Amino acid sequence: QVILHYKDPVEDLNPTNPQDEKALMVQLADLIVHSAGIGSPEGYKNCFEDAKKLAPVLGFDTNNLDATLTKIIEETKEKFIAESNVYS
Repeated sequence: QVILHYKDPVEDLNPTNPQDEKALMVQLADLIVHSAGIGSPEGYKNCFEDAKKLAPVLGFDTNNLDATLTKIIEETKEKFIAESNVYS
């Protein structure tokens, strides 16, 4: 069910509903991965601004949100590089 709804508009999802919350988490994870440039074709839009809009819905503190998301994106890149042999 979560995968079926992870692309639903954020406005249609209720973060207090456990299933919707999971769908929102998958949406944010997808935006973070695309912001990190992983699995995105060249020229794919940068999803950072979309991630900034969604993160507070999931309880991320809006203070230092840019820094928090940037850190998560950098850690995602590092982890992907470190484990890239598994994916190739």
